[in-house]
Amino acid sequence: MASLSHLSDLSIKLGKKEQSQAQKWAFSRKKQAKKPQSHPYSRERTQEVIEALKSGQNLKEHDAIKKAKKTREEVKKNIYDYAQEVKSTGSKVDKKLALDLEKMKQQYKPVKSAQQSILDRARERLRAEREKQINI
Repeated sequence: MASLSHLSDLSIKLGKKEQSQAQKWAFSRKKQAKKPQSHPYSRERTQEVIEALKSGQNLKEHDAIKKAKKTREEVKKNIYDYAQEVKSTGSKVDKKLALDLEKMKQQYKPVKSAQQSILDRARERLRAEREKQINI
């Protein structure tokens, strides 16, 4: 009987050891997931942003961004058309609706890629740093 309990104790110890290895593996995977992406595409995009920042030029627009801009313009045009149509009815409720539609149209921000947003923020920071240096 003593040998059987010894085996069960050993299997429990092994189970804990395996569990701790699994936990270590899970923690390492979690840690790797938090690291910055080192995928070739993300490196390439980062490099494009750096080159555009150094050269002072804008990034080349990707086809998806061009399509999104076109769609955004169509949506804005439709909102404007609907607002004008609703305004023409003359009802107070419709006029309020038209005003709300016009406000909604103004809330749309320009379509930008993540790269372009990063580039814009970096340029703004550089501008602010230059102004600080000039003022000092």
